[in-house]
Amino acid sequence: MTSMQLRPFPALRTLLYTIVPVVLCSTSSLAWAKSPTSVYHPAVTTVRATALEKQVIDAVKKTFNDGDRPPLALDRRLVDAAHYVLGGTRPTRNALMAAGLSDSFVLPVQYTIVALGGDIDPIDRVRSLLETDVKTAKVTHFGVGIAPEDGRWRVVIVFVRRRVRLSTFPKRLRVGERFLLNGNLDRDLTEPIVLVATPTGHVREQTPRVQHGAFWTMLPFDAGEGRYIIEVQAKDSYGEQVLSLLEVFVDDGDGPIEVPMIRLTPNIPPPATVEEAELRAMALINRVRRQAGLTPLRNGVVLQQEAKRHVLDMSSRGYFGHISPRRGDLARRLQSCGLQGIPAGENIAVAATPEAAHAELMRSPSHLRNIVDPNVTHVGVGAHRRVVGDSTVYTFSQIFASFRP
Repeated sequence: MTSMQLRPFPALRTLLYTIVPVVLCSTSSLAWAKSPTSVYHPAVTTVRATALEKQVIDAVKKTFNDGDRPPLALDRRLVDAAHYVLGGTRPTRNALMAAGLSDSFVLPVQYTIVALGGDIDPIDRVRSLLETDVKTAKVTHFGVGIAPEDGRWRVVIVFVRRRVRLSTFPKRLRVGERFLLNGNLDRDLTEPIVLVATPTGHVREQTPRVQHGAFWTMLPFDAGEGRYIIEVQAKDSYGEQVLSLLEVFVDDGDGPIEVPMIRLTPNIPPPATVEEAELRAMALINRVRRQAGLTPLRNGVVLQQEAKRHVLDMSSRGYFGHISPRRGDLARRLQSCGLQGIPAGENIAVAATPEAAHAELMRSPSHLRNIVDPNVTHVGVGAHRRVVGDSTVYTFSQIFASFRP
């Protein structure tokens, strides 16, 4: 029997919920001004919060700290990230990086409240959301930010699932420098891997040294000037998981540390159907391949059928990963479809639109490597849609395979 050659691609998840409005009693003033940190994981512990923010913080803690799981921790850097999102100039992923965070698993919740007075639950409209989807995600840390907007109050709660703790790492280095990446994994994680996407588009993979849950590896930044993306991943019972994403800008060290930037996002309407979401996701993959001078991928009917089964399985059983508790890993799943001995890999993501999912996948070296693999010939894209609060979210699976004579 020929074994299947797999290059698994870890799980990546970013969700956004928007819910309006909620009534809340408070008239606290808000003043917050923070400059982006120049390093990842700075040592900061003090949290400042207005009276209104404290109400939301206490309500969130009461909801999550029920004794059945480790207490949900308030994180100062996530508070900063929530305020960056409120500022409107930084999408959630950029807000995390500006705050010095590299967590890959992030769940931002946004809603609006009206300051009318009375004894009102500050998380009333989002409580069911927090007690279902957010709890199921096993988040570990959160931050809250609130700002006035047209006579109301806009609330942002940023949750993350932090399963690795990394030491301080710079956001900027000189060409040719090397820097030590080290950290500690949660006990249920094994086999850490570090991937680095260079400015030239190549992806390097390093296996760090590991001892008693701690890992470390020296990373060289010698592929020229530009942006390097560092990814830390490890395995759990559901397969490979992306734990951290860090962007490091490398130059000659003489330019400004941070250049003002405005990111323009096209106003693309959400998909009308699941089929449209799948077609848009596949079109995005092939657009990247054309830009890289690669042959577009053909639709694999059997691959798409399996991708559809997997996203339905994940959504219905409440897990997120490449290994199904019922159907097994990708190799076993494809073998059940009659595909044996075919080199294959899988990307999975959850987002509000195909474009949002694609942006996250492109930001991850391991997922990008799959999309631009010159040896891949076919892809099957499956999507599953469900309504969460007032928003619609899609779970995507992209199964890549090589069918060559």
